[in-house]
Amino acid sequence: MAIATYRNTIRAIDTLLPYERRSKEEDLEKLEELRKANLAPSLEKAVSISLLYTYHTLTDDEINQYIDFWLSDNGKWFNKVSAEALRSALARAAKNIAIAFAQSYSDLKGTSSEEKGPIQITPY
Repeated sequence: MAIATYRNTIRAIDTLLPYERRSKEEDLEKLEELRKANLAPSLEKAVSISLLYTYHTLTDDEINQYIDFWLSDNGKWFNKVSAEALRSALARAAKNIAIAFAQSYSDLKGTSSEEKGPIQITPY
């Protein structure tokens, strides 16, 4: 999800450049992969710390009930639907932020975004 924000912001900024100076799609993809690799360890640590804090007051029985739910068909469905909804909402928000950024920049420069070409933002 952080990658969706990163990707769309980079692409919005890229559209502000003259067409001949814009990044190639493969360069943007390499940059995105590098960013993913750099983010993964810190995100894993942050999630672990968050989970430990969130559930530190639960008894062993409560934790086992929680695990049983997440391993059940209903728990797997809930996790899948929730993750997809969150990804979709964050990708949409990232896209809107990137478009607003590009439009604000164009307004400040006194040029329309149409003069600079279409904004190519892809969903996460």
